[in-house]
Amino acid sequence: MDPVARTVTATSFFGHDDDAEHAPSRKTVDDALELRARNALRKAAPAVRP
Repeated sequence: MDPVARTVTATSFFGHDDDAEHAPSRKTVDDALELRARNALRKAAPAVRP
């Protein structure tokens, strides 16, 4: 039987655990692709300044 190393990570919000519900997930490839697409759209949109 080959040894398997596993790491478990938990996201830290530095005492602001209520921010977790608004933070994007980065646990899967699909999560990463969604975040990438959102950032691309944000960069493509013109900046609105008052």
